[in-house]
Amino acid sequence: MIPWRVPRAALAPAVALTLSAPYSDRGWRIESEAIQELERVGFDSKTRFYASPNRHLIWTIYTGLPVQSIVPVRKEYLNSYKGDIIYIDSFSEENEILCPERIRDAARRKGLTLSNKSAEVWSRLLLTHDYRETLLRQIGVGADKQIEPIPDFSEALLNASRERARTEFETGGLELITRGAGIDIRSWQDWRTAFFSRFAEDPAFRPHALVNYSERLRGSDAVILEDSGAGIAIYKSRWHPSGKGGTINFSISSGRPRALTSSVVFRPE
Repeated sequence: MIPWRVPRAALAPAVALTLSAPYSDRGWRIESEAIQELERVGFDSKTRFYASPNRHLIWTIYTGLPVQSIVPVRKEYLNSYKGDIIYIDSFSEENEILCPERIRDAARRKGLTLSNKSAEVWSRLLLTHDYRETLLRQIGVGADKQIEPIPDFSEALLNASRERARTEFETGGLELITRGAGIDIRSWQDWRTAFFSRFAEDPAFRPHALVNYSERLRGSDAVILEDSGAGIAIYKSRWHPSGKGGTINFSISSGRPRALTSSVVFRPE
């Protein structure tokens, strides 16, 4: 069992800076769910743990596990390591526009009736759509064939959500880290691609660049936990020969019994 460690005021400054207000407002619920998910997927003494930058410090403190940032790790090491690898990723999402109520209303205006359950399912799929698309693109998999099509009734809502995310990003100051990238960085997902490319063998910024874990995560299973605008994705990758194809098998949870979907097949009501 992973020992849950309660956050305290004496946290190291680097960690304290990483913890923004939205996380404290949620009472650490999603982090607690992530700990439970780590226990569910299982690991042994040979498992290597990685996370997205800065958050690896938080996971190390809360779990006691040796979690490292995945960014500076050479892809040759990731590809050749014969044990399991668990990667914990974090992302943000705009959940006000894509809430179930607005999705149900949008469908009704198109002459469609969605049950409460289907509206919740579509909400979670749309909230995580761009994140899943970015990850599949980063590992060299055609996202258009792996992610469910966007229904007509939700296109306007999704575009409005993206526009709000762009507006919030422009006032967030993150562009200072990737300034001069040579690509149009207008969202968190764009910024993420540019940041990861700084550590690639080819340091040139490319909108669709493969990342160091591109081969290793192919064929992995991933569970996405989402709650109140924050998302955590936990990937479990078993070793496979370098160059082997495969996609990521996503499932999505919001703290209730596991719902819904793979990266390919989902049929709402």
